[in-house]
Amino acid sequence: MTAVRLTFEDGTVRLGGDVPEGLPGVETDPRSKTARAPAERYAALRRALAERAVDVEDHAFDLPSLDLASTYRLRGYQQDALDAWLDTDPTADGNGGLPRAPRGVLELPTGSGKTVIGIAAMAALGVPTLVVVPTIDLLEQWRTELEREFDAPVGQFGGGEQHQEAVTVSTYDSTYLKAEDVGDAFGLVVFDEVHHLGGEGYR
Repeated sequence: MTAVRLTFEDGTVRLGGDVPEGLPGVETDPRSKTARAPAERYAALRRALAERAVDVEDHAFDLPSLDLASTYRLRGYQQDALDAWLDTDPTADGNGGLPRAPRGVLELPTGSGKTVIGIAAMAALGVPTLVVVPTIDLLEQWRTELEREFDAPVGQFGGGEQHQEAVTVSTYDSTYLKAEDVGDAFGLVVFDEVHHLGGEGYR
């Protein structure tokens, strides 16, 4: 049995090789006669393949490590919030070679330093990161903060710019429009004002 080869293509994960039956979200694409799943099913696919001890050649999500050291010193409640978020990582006990994948919503009062915790999360994971914001003002604020903290180029989608870097800030609208093209480029997505994700287009 040959390894299953995973590639990212237009918002989907394309599967080649000996693809087992019954994988989550996988259907046969009638045009290309290949197996595909929505890219959002990537982690579930990797877990299912690991549970079946299937060899995988993963070209869908092969990201570089980044040195995103942060000089911020978190307050106790900020560190607690970051630790709680990191503890949600379903890959912590080893899940078929999946990258780290903590997830969750951070809810703290205005002025309590959610941005600082977001930057600390970026430093903790050390992977290419997309920060998604609802307004141009927040786009500019985040970009300025990230450039100062990481001393590295920061890309921008929105506000008249379309420039991608390993750390990129984007408006919700630009992310929605570019998702199929850049869905394999970032290992972490930070959504500022996450309640906007409930909108029909952004979901």
